[in-house]
Amino acid sequence: SGIRHMVVHGLRSEDQVTGSTDLNSSGYGIYLQGARYIRLDSVLVTKWAQDGLRCESYDYGTGALSCNNLDIRGNAFLSNAGRGCLLTAGDSIFTSNQVGYNKSTGLSLAGFGVCSNNLIWNNQGDGVTMSSSQPIFVSNKVYDNADSGVVLSSGGCTIVGCNILRNNTAGNTGIAADPSGIYIAPPDTE
Repeated sequence: SGIRHMVVHGLRSEDQVTGSTDLNSSGYGIYLQGARYIRLDSVLVTKWAQDGLRCESYDYGTGALSCNNLDIRGNAFLSNAGRGCLLTAGDSIFTSNQVGYNKSTGLSLAGFGVCSNNLIWNNQGDGVTMSSSQPIFVSNKVYDNADSGVVLSSGGCTIVGCNILRNNTAGNTGIAADPSGIYIAPPDTE
């Protein structure tokens, strides 16, 4: 099952300035919990008060059921007040998408599969964050994001043939402000 050729439009105002008053204060564009075998194809998700696409596990009372086997291709996640996409799923594909002009991180991946041929640009946070050892990140373009291009917070991610450039457009200073694009976060010390 899935969604094809659709616009999922929120009521968010045109003002991208942090702290601006928006027409809505909550709501995700598409919210998947414990979903499996879902396909999103040629969908525009824009102007939501929170994340454009949010995918995470759900506990039906018998233990958490994670999202798996998602096929997300040829979509656009633009101008959302949260992240463009938060994907906590295994064995999934995220390909040929555009993720841009979101008020936070463009794309957050945890326990994912293959992320390829995407354009991730001009987000007001990091371009991409990866927090598990599974993602394979291939042939993506990540540029002009306010913070780091790609943030890795765990080992084992594979990055191949990507263009990651001109990030840290906000001019941040400090350890994570490397405009070259890839920041490897230190392990937790707790």
